[in-house]
Amino acid sequence: MKRYFILLVAGSIAAFPAFGQNINPTVEVTNSYEGRLSDIRKPKQVMSVPDSLLRFNLNFDYSVFESPYKGAYDFRPYVMDMKPQPAVSNGGNFYLRTGAGYSFHPELTAVYSPDLAGRYRMSIYETLHSYFGNYDAFRNDLKNASGDYNGYDLTNRFGVEGRVDFKRSVFTYSAYCNSIAAKDTLLKRGYNTAGLDVRFNSNDDREKYFYYDAGLSFRSGKDAMSYSSAAGDLGITENLFSFDGSFGPVMSRSKRFLVDINMSFASYGDYLDAATGDLNIVPRYEFSKGKWDLSLGVKFSSFFSRDDTKSGMTPYYSMFNNGSQIIYPDFHINYTAIKSYMVFYAGITGGDKMNTYSSLVDGFHRFVSISGIGRNPLLDNTVERADFKIGVKGNFAARFQYDLSAGYGIEDKGLFDKVYGYALPGGGYSYGTAFYYADNDRLHSDFLFLWKSGNLTVNGGLSYAYVKLDDDSNLLFMPSPFKGDIGAVYDWNRRIRFGAGCRFASSAKGYLIYDSSSSAVRIPSYADLDFSLEYIFTRKMSLWIKGSNLLDANIQNHPFYPESGISFTAGVCLNL
Repeated sequence: MKRYFILLVAGSIAAFPAFGQNINPTVEVTNSYEGRLSDIRKPKQVMSVPDSLLRFNLNFDYSVFESPYKGAYDFRPYVMDMKPQPAVSNGGNFYLRTGAGYSFHPELTAVYSPDLAGRYRMSIYETLHSYFGNYDAFRNDLKNASGDYNGYDLTNRFGVEGRVDFKRSVFTYSAYCNSIAAKDTLLKRGYNTAGLDVRFNSNDDREKYFYYDAGLSFRSGKDAMSYSSAAGDLGITENLFSFDGSFGPVMSRSKRFLVDINMSFASYGDYLDAATGDLNIVPRYEFSKGKWDLSLGVKFSSFFSRDDTKSGMTPYYSMFNNGSQIIYPDFHINYTAIKSYMVFYAGITGGDKMNTYSSLVDGFHRFVSISGIGRNPLLDNTVERADFKIGVKGNFAARFQYDLSAGYGIEDKGLFDKVYGYALPGGGYSYGTAFYYADNDRLHSDFLFLWKSGNLTVNGGLSYAYVKLDDDSNLLFMPSPFKGDIGAVYDWNRRIRFGAGCRFASSAKGYLIYDSSSSAVRIPSYADLDFSLEYIFTRKMSLWIKGSNLLDANIQNHPFYPESGISFTAGVCLNL
């Protein structure tokens, strides 16, 4: 059932940061880094290892095509997500963090930032995150393992990023190569991509000026995938291009009119022969008056696509069947109840979203493209008809920061997991996990917090989501209703840092689908408990150790694809 949202009903209201304080933000792209274990950021790519194993890693993510899907639990961790601090430069800075442990999962982050004179800054980096070992093989109850199997999961990224500062503008760039490798009993994947991102934006502190912020991104890659039960070449190539910009006059520090423009295009070759793209234009008027900050806009959006794939699958379901709503709301409002301490906010937004092939692989490295291709489209575009959100954020005594929000969304062709059972010749079933696109309504709420007092920092988040499918006959896996993350770091005399955290989620319900029947199952709830310890010898060297999934929990971000068990890692951080 199609649901169309009337644009003008909703009024003018989502989380809209007060722009009156600084309506010309400039992103700091590169710095000399003073590395800290507890300050290192988490990578975007989702690996088949516990999230706690990756929580302390540096993130260099410049991808424009982000995946909106994070698996059955659909949670983005919030613990210890802090940036490295600038260090005093002395002719260049080299940062190295490396380690290995049990199970075997070597990791490496290396950054070299030469000391460039004047307005130029640059960093060259390399990151590696990997796992080689066993995974549990679960029975059809998704709870009890019938054995295990050997596999690996690896991501590697090499790149150069930089920045050039002009008098009233900033130019930034990023060139990179990224590799994903994964293997289990049926699948073997080698996915290599290369990309280039450039951006040019104003950096003007005058009362009145013309604001501009424009970026171009290009990425090309090929997935060299083989699957034991499929014959022929299953490789898929993808080329992605996007432009995003914002332009308009700033009339004062509290008033401006901008037009946002975003164009994205994706083309596919080899196994697929298809292309899709979208265009979004958002005129908006933003102003501040007293305690109020408002952004009043409307989004005009359009999809275009083709699918000329000649697949050996029978039947083959053509892709990109979802059309755009064309007009979407884009209204935001803030009310500062207590200056610097409490802000109420509300808003309503909507828009189109491209689900690219690379975003599916980034979020699920062992995703098999043919699992559901004979039963549903491999790729489709998601339309968020409207998402209404209200909330309050602020702080107490500059120690406790919080953000509490709730909302309701209407979505066409949202992304879900679907599991098919295939009868084996000798009896029993083999299960294939596929992506499925379904219309749904979502009731959601989030609470984020940060407490900092002296040497102790505690932060985390808790979220709730109730998802109702328009068609109850779609037997899918639902997101876990409750999930959260909490962590703490204690810094003793700038010599020893101890951290502990826990990521958790309630059970997620779903169905296994057979030729003429289905059965209801649940992915079990879990708690991913971790710890970290770092001893700092000097400003230039520290040793660290961390443990993850200490309870050996059954963590399945996707059904039948568990993460690894208990892990311990030790390593060294160098700042030279």
